[in-house]
Amino acid sequence: EIILVTGVQTCALPIFPLGDDDMDAPLRILRPRIIDAHIGQSTMAPGEVNTITVTLSVNTPVRPDRTHGFVQISGLHNAHVSCGPLALFSAKSSHLAFMSSPDGVPGTGFWDCEHDALVLHVAEQLQPCDTYVFSWRVTNPLCSQLCAPIELRAEHLEFHLEGCGDEEACRRMIPAGLPEVMQMTSDTGTRCPMTVVAPSLTVMKVSECTSVCGMSNRLDIILEANVPMD
Repeated sequence: EIILVTGVQTCALPIFPLGDDDMDAPLRILRPRIIDAHIGQSTMAPGEVNTITVTLSVNTPVRPDRTHGFVQISGLHNAHVSCGPLALFSAKSSHLAFMSSPDGVPGTGFWDCEHDALVLHVAEQLQPCDTYVFSWRVTNPLCSQLCAPIELRAEHLEFHLEGCGDEEACRRMIPAGLPEVMQMTSDTGTRCPMTVVAPSLTVMKVSECTSVCGMSNRLDIILEANVPMD
């Protein structure tokens, strides 16, 4: 309730409850966090170059710890990539927000072969009004496999208080970090990351023109595969 004091009397005005989904409720404060983490792939074909695409967004300005701020995307089992730095790309400039190491080149990531994971050090402050969409390439394994859950882990990403500097008194107003471990949402079916389907013929049909004895005949064969075959 709200207490209203006038020159004559004090009144208590009831506040009607708002629904949980009403984002405009007074003093409704959201914890700084990653609000969207989505991942998909371009092909299910075994042995083919596969483009993995990630979409990230945050609900508040977030800045990295200068040395240790990073995002790790893991669970991309059996993806074949050279260990170490790799190139990111995007339609706009989202990939420039990340780099392979604290002193790396913007637009790169680091492939951790031991854990089948991409490590991204955050190069710049992440803005809540921006959606960061970026991609990198892997090679699919030769054997078929199902999609696995993809995990995103963020460490040492700090909520940025507007107008706040680095002095100690100000830093006490900022959460020490933005710890986050979450399951990424994925495209479905064959677009789910690292889903690989073994090559096979999905349609095999034979038809003929005539069944009359002694007549010349023509056989039509229809074959369809689930992946391109050369």
